[in-house]
Parts: sequence; C-alpha cells; structure tokens
Amino acid sequence: MAKQRRIGIVVGDKLAKTAKVEVASFVSHPLYLKKVKKTRRFLVHDEKKEAKEGDTVEIQEGRPYSATKHWELVRIVEKSRLTPEERGVIEELSSALPRKERREPEPKKDKSP
Repeated sequence: MAKQRRIGIVVGDKLAKTAKVEVASFVSHPLYLKKVKKTRRFLVHDEKKEAKEGDTVEIQEGRPYSATKHWELVRIVEKSRLTPEERGVIEELSSALPRKERREPEPKKDKSP
C-alpha cells in the first residue's frame, strides 16, 4: 500500500525535531452540496529542523515517532517570504496583546425585606 502524501503550511516549529503542519481540503456538504474548507493539523518529524513557520511543505506517512507523530517531512515546496526579523516583530506584537481580564462575579443581593 502506498504512503499518503499531502501538502500543507507549517504553523509551528518550536518543538524539537517536530513541525506542526496544517493541511486544508475542500469537501462537498452532503445536503447543500456547497464546498466547505476543512483543515487538519499534523505533527511532522523534521530531523534537521529545516521547516520554518509559514513554509509550504510536502509530508508523507511514516513510522510512528511518538503517540501523536507519524508523518515525516519529504521536502520544502516553497519558503516563507517573511524574514527572521519580521517573524520576531510579529511574535513580539502578538505577545504584547492584552489578555482577556477575568471578571469577578458580582455579589448576590439579599432579597429580604
């Protein structure tokens, strides 16, 4: 049986020898017959840490490397157009965004007369 191959975009490269690749596909809705975009993320074994965030890569099924990782990197189809400096700026800006503050529940009012 042939190994499956897919093309996707690297969305995470912070793990050791692992890249997170998002693969998009279009499926037809069974009732309305409209094309719907479905995405799925795969953990991919990247021995040399070649793939960077934003790169388009080709992956294929491989042996199980861990409980959730059983795909391997075949080749990099297209490098990302972002420079390392631009990636750093984006990461700084995203980390500087304010987190949603937790609201404390208001004390319950007494209904006694």
